[in-house]
Amino acid sequence: MPMMNYITGKGRVVLALVLVCLLWACSDDHRREGDTLRLLPYAGQYQQSAPATKGTVTAPTSYNPYVSLFPRQNGVLPDFKVFFTRSAQDTESRQNEATNDELRYQAVDNVWLSSVKVKDIPYYIYGYMPADLGTGVSIAPLNSDYRNGARLTITGLDPVLHEDPCVIVGVRGVNSRDADAALQLGNFLYQGQPLGENFVYLLLDHLYARLDLKFRIGSRYNALRDIKVKSVSLSVAGVGTVSATATLTGNTSGTNPFTALSFTPTGSNYTLVSVESDEGILLDETEPLSATVCFAPGMSYTTLGFKLTTVYDVYDRKGNLIQANRQAENDLSRLAAVTTLTRGQQATINLTVNPDFLYQLSDPDLDNPTIVLN
Repeated sequence: MPMMNYITGKGRVVLALVLVCLLWACSDDHRREGDTLRLLPYAGQYQQSAPATKGTVTAPTSYNPYVSLFPRQNGVLPDFKVFFTRSAQDTESRQNEATNDELRYQAVDNVWLSSVKVKDIPYYIYGYMPADLGTGVSIAPLNSDYRNGARLTITGLDPVLHEDPCVIVGVRGVNSRDADAALQLGNFLYQGQPLGENFVYLLLDHLYARLDLKFRIGSRYNALRDIKVKSVSLSVAGVGTVSATATLTGNTSGTNPFTALSFTPTGSNYTLVSVESDEGILLDETEPLSATVCFAPGMSYTTLGFKLTTVYDVYDRKGNLIQANRQAENDLSRLAAVTTLTRGQQATINLTVNPDFLYQLSDPDLDNPTIVLN
């Protein structure tokens, strides 16, 4: 049975992204019309300390900057889906407005570019990443006004993902890239500034929970056999896609605005291939084969089903193929790592190949037999 170590409560790993936004313009006419929004990422790794910057940036506890978002298989940084909303109480807006845009990464300048022209007026910024998450999205003001918060509904989500989907949970504007900044959860207001002084930090928080799968081979079995893993997949028999509804409540106290999250499953039979190798990946006793996935938490997986399937080849110690494309299935649906984790929490599941006997002997197993006299 796999062993689990999971992080909950204050010890959980909460991933955050610190971004800088820059507005550009060339004349007073452009200022009235609006400016192009550019996002500039800071360097840092998952769970590491503050970014290198001339100014002093402080973030909420457990939030850290990082270079790459949850890695994509193609190595490309994901785009952002951002809503520039207006409050019904603003003098220039007598009704709630929301303009959406996809901020696309540009490798040449190392920035995310927006096609929306941002003016010198107040906005309430909401959104998520990656931009291609799901098949559709809608946004609505909380209690009839975006200054109170927003409710995001994303449809057509995969229940299990390679990526780590996040939503914006804090906005902080500054007047230069080198300015000091105290980042605060719950604030979504971004006030446009004079030309050339428009920068903004964004904080993001998790939408899914995370599983770290670690495969090893037992020492006794490793003395006789090599195991090469060819594929690792996770499947949910009772779910095809899910719809996520996230409620974000604005506040001035610095508390997390992520006040509610629900998932609604639809369809059936979803499978994510997490690891795939034609030649197979050799298992080791000490250095595990790791596979990381994120999944929609809080659903009834004991009823829906949640299965881990591993395909592997077996070799003797002489390199002879003994069994090809063997398949092992593990039911994850009742594990605490699946049934109790909430968004932003992660668990490690350790899986060890360590059978009590050999299913098949090879010719080299009979080399140099010994007779033991008792």
